[in-house]
Amino acid sequence: MSLFITWISSKDVSSAIHWLICQAFSISIGASFGLIIVFIIQLGTVPSNSMYPSLQIDDLVVVNKFGQWRKGDIIVFRPPTEFYELGSSTEIKMLIKRIVAIQGDAVEMRSGKLLVNGREQIEPFVYEAADYEFSRLIIPPDSVFVLGDNRNSSFDGHNWGSVHKNNIIGRMLCKF
Repeated sequence: MSLFITWISSKDVSSAIHWLICQAFSISIGASFGLIIVFIIQLGTVPSNSMYPSLQIDDLVVVNKFGQWRKGDIIVFRPPTEFYELGSSTEIKMLIKRIVAIQGDAVEMRSGKLLVNGREQIEPFVYEAADYEFSRLIIPPDSVFVLGDNRNSSFDGHNWGSVHKNNIIGRMLCKF
């Protein structure tokens, strides 16, 4: 304590105040950035080709954890229990896919075309038409239906159904 008092007394008081203000400002900026990272955004990398061509393996994505998402958004979410029941590794904690239908929508895949509420969807982001079909499914309340943009290389909603909103971590803001 005496060293600190000696240091302060040997310095000009205004320099000491300036130094303290700079330190406080630096700490508050660091804490604010930490809070933003923890509560508002999340960073992650893309582990597979399921979202190709929109996202590629090892792309860095920034996810907004605070805010709303809608049909067409790419989201990061915790897999539903059906994902694991179908034999997927329990080490997989998050997935990234595109919302193609929301609660109350009727979704189906026929002849490689996605139909939502009976209307064929125009999807310029899809790598190739799906080589699978699935029957009409009504998306339950508080849920979304997700598919990968690389339809034939994606383990997604056509395999395990919808995702409840409580599983959604956030929507992708940008990629690097």
